[in-house]
Amino acid sequence: MNFTKNTDKNRIKWVDFSKGVAMLLVVIAHTMQGGRYGSMVRGMIYSFHMPLFFILSGFTMRPAGDIQSFGKKTLKSAKSLLIPAVLLYFAWICIEICRNTENLISTDFWKGKALTLLFASASSTMWGETFIAGIGMIWFFFVLFWGKVLYDAMQLLVGNMLRKEKSVQMLLLGSSLLFAIIGIVLGKYRWLPFSLDVAFGIQPFFAFGQLLKQFDWEHKSGMRMMLCILIWGVCFFLTYPNPDDWTYLEVGLRRYSVFPISYLCALTGTVALGVLGQYIGRWEKQPAFGKPVSMIAKPFYIIGKNSMYLLCIHIMDQLWDFIWYVEGHQFLSVARRLGADLLVFAVVMFIIRSFSIFRDRMEKQHEQKSSMNRKTA
Repeated sequence: MNFTKNTDKNRIKWVDFSKGVAMLLVVIAHTMQGGRYGSMVRGMIYSFHMPLFFILSGFTMRPAGDIQSFGKKTLKSAKSLLIPAVLLYFAWICIEICRNTENLISTDFWKGKALTLLFASASSTMWGETFIAGIGMIWFFFVLFWGKVLYDAMQLLVGNMLRKEKSVQMLLLGSSLLFAIIGIVLGKYRWLPFSLDVAFGIQPFFAFGQLLKQFDWEHKSGMRMMLCILIWGVCFFLTYPNPDDWTYLEVGLRRYSVFPISYLCALTGTVALGVLGQYIGRWEKQPAFGKPVSMIAKPFYIIGKNSMYLLCIHIMDQLWDFIWYVEGHQFLSVARRLGADLLVFAVVMFIIRSFSIFRDRMEKQHEQKSSMNRKTA
């Protein structure tokens, strides 16, 4: 999430590219809400775009070696995921209070908001006789946090039980599939607080990400990309045969269509986009057309590297929907929403970058003063 001069050293460019593309697809999918073509585009995007973030999180995840490192990783994830989620949620509460000041002293209002935060569900649900409103897009922060914590705990436990790497990987994959089945069943009959049932359901995506570390991205990559696109297309058709009936994979709503085919669809879509990112990286090194490709790819790298910032902006963009929403014209709304969100994103990045430069200058000045004081002492 940091936008500083040192963030490029240990980054994987194709991962940033894939996340950048997927983040833009998030905005597009959330704007496409109806019609045959709009539903088809939305379904194609939903078939892999949110699982992609979980898979790539698994790909970049490093196992915790002991309970101390597990605790540190969990605390770090809480700071980067739960704190922004809670801040975003309370920002919307403040906006609702400003729109209707009576909410400030309403017991029912605060009770409802507490239950919404407790369940952190993308959509509304009933818990017995109690109605619980959905938290919207903020669900992703909670599910990613609990999903990572659960998979980290499994890695630590299995790693201590077994020593052979292949045995560890197979047991992790099997355990993650078992958790997914439990999460899918719970999602159908009983939703858990903090969307924990969804965190169970996404465990195979982390396992897939770990397995991708052994994937040979160079060997016959073009053929593999075409094969992945073909498998994705077949799986997508099987999970979404009727454009008028939204049956594709939608993790936040607990819609796990034709499991495990929908998961295979998400995996192959992610791999295909990852291979494309690999190709982009190679094309950038070509003397003939490297510069134009680099210019086109750079915005995607920046967005991918700072995808959480754009997600936060997207969560708040209902505040300026008068700029981007055009009734009856969803494709025009998509273009305007992307433009508005990216403009705000550019301003935020400029402010962060300026602050980083200012902080570096202040640190240098402080070091210079300290050095001069030591010399004169």
